[in-house]
Order: sequence, then C-alpha cells, then structure tokens
Amino acid sequence: MRTSATRPGRIVIAPNLRQARVFILESDYNPRECRIATRVEDLRGLSLHAWETWFLQRMWPCSTHEDVRHMEEMMWHARARGADLRRWWT
Repeated sequence: MRTSATRPGRIVIAPNLRQARVFILESDYNPRECRIATRVEDLRGLSLHAWETWFLQRMWPCSTHEDVRHMEEMMWHARARGADLRRWWT
C-alpha cells in the first residue's frame, strides 16, 4: 500500500499563492492534497509523470516581459519533468 508521502498528487503552477488557492477552492480540491509551485525551484527534483499538473493560464498579472518569461520558464520546466499540463483558462 502506498503512503501519502510517496503517492503522486496534484500540483498547481501559478504566478502567486493567492491565485493558486482560488483555483484549488473553486475546483473543490482538498488543499492538503495539492502542491503549489510559484517558482522554478518548487519544481526541481520532482518527476511529474504521474502528477495531475495544472497551469493557470492567463491568470498572472503579466505587466512585464519578465513576468511572461517567468511563467514560460515554469511551463518549460514542468514539461521537461514529464508533466502533462492541464490548463485553467480565465
């Protein structure tokens, strides 16, 4: 039997914690079963092949090119780790 520590779960890639929490609550997911990634460092060391991976599309405050590059880098890192991204559009 698998323990919760080894069982892949759900990861939400978002520009900030507030937006990730809104998504989790609106989706009726258990917040304890979700992991939030707002930085590339949050994805390091993870194999996302079996994870349910959500990418919050068009939710970040992209006021600068740097913001857009940051989220594109997050998407690239998740895909490189085997994530099958599911997008949540606003």
